[in-house]
Amino acid sequence: MIKGITVILLFQGLGELVAQLTAFFVPGPVVGLILFLAALLLIKKCPPEVEQISAVLLSYFGLLFVPAAVGVLLYASDVLEHAVELIVILAVSTALTILVTAFVLRIWFVRDAKTEDKHD
Repeated sequence: MIKGITVILLFQGLGELVAQLTAFFVPGPVVGLILFLAALLLIKKCPPEVEQISAVLLSYFGLLFVPAAVGVLLYASDVLEHAVELIVILAVSTALTILVTAFVLRIWFVRDAKTEDKHD
């Protein structure tokens, strides 16, 4: 389990380093996550140690939302003041997420169908 968490933290640190050196507008942990995804795609499997620690971390995933909920309660007056804008932003971002997901899945399914046709 130590090896798995070490791998995850190394990629987070690498992401921070890349973000700092390149002045990315993307947070370091996100860059690290992208680098980790690229590494997993290259080796085409997830190491068992990383898979094990990922299951443990996902079991506590709900706790990550507690600070956000406290923040919303702390700034409830600001949230209520800008409620219309927040609702519009949430609706537009949700719609865009659904559209992008549908577009990516369509490309994926078309590619998958072409691959199956080549094998038949």
